[in-house]
Amino acid sequence: MFPNIWPLWLMATLRTGMSATVPEEFCGGIFEAESSGDIRVPTHGSNYSPNLNCRWEIQAGPDQMVALVSTEWAVEESPGCTWDYLEIRDGWENSSASVGKFCGYKPLRFLSESNKVYLYFVSDGFFQDNGFRLTFKTVPKDGAVSCDKVITRDEVITSPGHPSRYPPNQVCLYRVQVGSLKCTIQLV
Repeated sequence: MFPNIWPLWLMATLRTGMSATVPEEFCGGIFEAESSGDIRVPTHGSNYSPNLNCRWEIQAGPDQMVALVSTEWAVEESPGCTWDYLEIRDGWENSSASVGKFCGYKPLRFLSESNKVYLYFVSDGFFQDNGFRLTFKTVPKDGAVSCDKVITRDEVITSPGHPSRYPPNQVCLYRVQVGSLKCTIQLV
């Protein structure tokens, strides 16, 4: 399937001064240099719409990464996430390598390696679920001001604000990299 071309067509149309009729099922967007925001899939009633092809692009500053956390997550589950899914691509190109396709009911948490992330949501025409709401924020690559960071050397991981009390509803994403091995430790 082709990614949703409406955002690109709409941008070209607005730049050339032509009039545009945007379909009711339009979804997606571009977030540039924004420090945080929410992404939701369009719904009708309690479920997302059938036959959606949505595309979002999040671009952080040059020395930043993008952290994604789902605050709501219910996407039709299927083997290999082939029916309905959210695909994440981490990198500067629309064609950057896919990090994976996500569906089901397990909350999503992701910390990018680059400062640009593409999200694609695809739904089929058969069964729909409640959908999702993702909160994104940009974080410094060195983790100096944030609890979201990449650890590449021996380091003690502490809760935010340690030794004082940590703030409520804090979600921290740590990526531990040792040579070519990668794993994620998540403290919630």
